[in-house]
Parts: sequence; structure tokens; C-alpha cells
Amino acid sequence: MTIVSFAQVALATMLAGLYLFGWKMGSNPFILLRDSGVLDNAAALHVDFDLNQPLRADYLASIKDGNGLNKLLQNYWMVIHPPILFLGFAATVVPFSFAVAGLWTKNHTEWVKQALPWSLFTAAVLGVGIMLGAIWAYESLTFGGYWAWDPVENASLVPWMILIAGIHTLVIYQHSGHSLKATYLFLILSFLFILYSTFLTRSGILGEASVHAFTDLGMNWQLLAFLFVFVIPSLALFVKEYKNIPSIQKEENASSREFWMFIGSLVFFLSAIVIIGKTSLPVVNKIFGTNVAPPEDAEFAYNSIQVYVAVIVALLTAIAQYLKYKDTTGAYFWKKILLPTVISLAATGAMMAFYQINYTKKGPVFHASLWLAVACSIYTIIANISYIWLGLKGKLKLSGGSVSHVGFGMVLLGILISASNKEVLSNNVSGIYIPLGDTEDPRENLTLVQGQQMDMGRYYITYEKIPWI
Repeated sequence: MTIVSFAQVALATMLAGLYLFGWKMGSNPFILLRDSGVLDNAAALHVDFDLNQPLRADYLASIKDGNGLNKLLQNYWMVIHPPILFLGFAATVVPFSFAVAGLWTKNHTEWVKQALPWSLFTAAVLGVGIMLGAIWAYESLTFGGYWAWDPVENASLVPWMILIAGIHTLVIYQHSGHSLKATYLFLILSFLFILYSTFLTRSGILGEASVHAFTDLGMNWQLLAFLFVFVIPSLALFVKEYKNIPSIQKEENASSREFWMFIGSLVFFLSAIVIIGKTSLPVVNKIFGTNVAPPEDAEFAYNSIQVYVAVIVALLTAIAQYLKYKDTTGAYFWKKILLPTVISLAATGAMMAFYQINYTKKGPVFHASLWLAVACSIYTIIANISYIWLGLKGKLKLSGGSVSHVGFGMVLLGILISASNKEVLSNNVSGIYIPLGDTEDPRENLTLVQGQQMDMGRYYITYEKIPWI
């Protein structure tokens, strides 16, 4: 509760909006427009009243700029996505607090059981919030899909990935006594990366790199202080207590469930580090005064790595539950896994026969990698559905892990199918060439001539006028 209360105090300073010896602490979201200083520049706001005279009661009616949300935000998912995502962000403080309390009190065992349900709740809510944001991006943004590895998207994804890794090591510790040190690290980092994500999105440092980052609020030093006031003590405490954290000296057996669960958690964690490293390029440029440019095809720079992460994680998600903790005989494993493996191969073969992934512009190797990831996703779904009956004898109360893995496999399969079959409808068939800069291909951007009907794939489109003029 000390850690939670301290986090609440830190958050309260961000909303206070108080002036202390000329320094403004936080930004009050409830301040009235007349008290914000914005009205000092009446011309910029296109107002028609004299600021030297007392404000009329209906002064807001005279302000034209600022009325209404940006068109991209006028979407019902933007009513649902932000509060759910923020609930997931806020809930990460609970597993973090349990972990820090365990280090602080040197009681390294009792907190684990209490932290698990909170970790599961946090991962579920944060994951739903991310998915809802992806739906909004699909409908409103020019991503060409629901996910474009935008820095703000990545900033919410990375803590979720690290938390998922922490949940798995938490389960490993409960069943075998292994991976407690990794559990501490993952649960601590999940909250610290939430704070870092807050700094990235609220400091304005991603203003030119993201389509939905916030502008600079003039609170960068306070945001940094908020970040480091948790980073330094928690990591210092982890390093100090590292040798005292209980651990089993004997290595896990390669035929045990905990061994492959840990490998999967490690892959998830390293993938998250790669993503946040690429996302932090503007921060690196700011700190070191460099001007390192992002890759020309930023989306493929991520996809070319993450497709293999998907293959590994999906494969481990399919087979790990068929292994026993501590040790598994080969005969037992193959007896259980053979049937779902055969069904998965048949399902993959049927999909290859009747469905095509047409994303071939990155070459045959990447195309084959997409098919491999699809096959592993199908394997994940079928193997985990089968495990509910083959391993758990149909006991649904014990099948939470399998059900969540089925959901993960379905999401992964949907991602691969959707993202791999993107079709450009706006091919430039008009013959009118307009240079669009380095980030856009003029061949994939149709030039519209006012009043003339143009062919755009399966549609006809006519540019009549700009609706807001």
C-alpha cells in the first residue's frame, strides 16, 4: 500500500496545476479557458470581442477554433478505447507494488500468490484496450490496417508483452520454484515501461514520429522525475536483493514444461526490448544530438523480425502444455501431441489449398515465413482446444490457460491473414504524377481531378469539393 499510495501522490502532482515559486506543478485538466491564458491571443483564435473589456457571459460562443474534436477522434471506439487502456495502465502498479514490497520486506514467497490474479486482470484489460485502439486505427487512420508499429501503439504493447512474460514465470515459480528472479524483473519492468510510455507520448518527443502523440505540455522535467523516482529505487532494490532471492540451483530439465515456458517468456521479453529500442530512436537522437533516420520501410523493419517471434511463441504455446512440470517422458508427450499435430497439419494443408496469402512484394522468404506463422497459429488453436480434453479431461475450471492460448492463436491467425492480404485500391491510373515525398509512393496514390470520376479498384470515386470549405 505504501508503493500504491506513493504512485497516487506522484499522479496527483501531474494534475495539480499549482504554481510553486514561479514553477508550475502539473497541468489541471479542469481549468477554465478564461483562466488558461489562451485568450491572450484573440486574433489567433478568431474571436470578435475586445479583451480589454470584461468577458461576456457567452464568450465561448465567439470562439470558432477549438469547437469539436478532430475528425479522426469522432469515432465511438475513442469513447471506449482510452478508459479501458488507462485502466490497464493503472492496474500495472499493483503487481509492481507486490514485487517491490517482496524485495523491501525480504519476504520473497507470500506476495506471489496475491500478485497472480492482479497480473491476470491487468494483462486482460490492457490487452483489450490495445485491441480496441487497433480497431479505431483501422477505421479512422491511414495506416492501411489496424497496426503500423506506430510509436504510440508500441508504447502500450511493450508493457503488455513484458507483463505476459511475468505471468508465465510467476506460474513457473508456483509449480516448480524456478524463475522467481525473472518474475521480479518482469513485473517491475512492466510498470516502469508504462511510465516510460507515458513520457514518450506526453512529452511531445514523438510529435513528428507518431500520428497520435500529444504535443509538448511543458512538463517534460516533471515527467522525467516521475519516471526516475520509480526506476532508480525499484531497480536498485532488485540489484541489492538479487542474491537473496530464492532460486533452485539445479537447471530445469529440457523435457519439462517450465523450461519451455521460460524460453517463451524470454522470447516475448526480448521481442519487447527490440520493439521499444526501435521506438525510442527519437529519444536517442534527442539525448545524443544525433540524427539517425528510421528505416525507409518502418513497418517491414518490425515485421521481418516479429514474424519469427510469432512462429516461436505460437509453436511453444501449442506444445508446452503437453509437457509435465519437472520431467516428461517421450512416450507420454508423443502420445498426447500426435492427434492435434495431425489435425493441425491437415487444417494447414486445406488452408493452403483453398486460401492464398498474396503478400509477395517482400520476396519469397518472407512469404514463406508468413505461411509458417499461419501454420503455427493453427497449431496453437487446435493443440490447446485438444488439451482441454486430452490433458484436462474436459475440466473447464482448470482450462484457463488453454482458453487464453486459443484466443491468442486466433488473434495471431487473424493478424497474419489480415495484414498479409492488404490490397492497394488507390493505384495511380490517371497518369498524373505528383511527388509526395520520401514516405509515399506516387504509384499507390491516386490523383483526383475535381468533377471527374476515377476508377479506384472495385470503386468509382469523384472529387466534388472539400466538405469543410
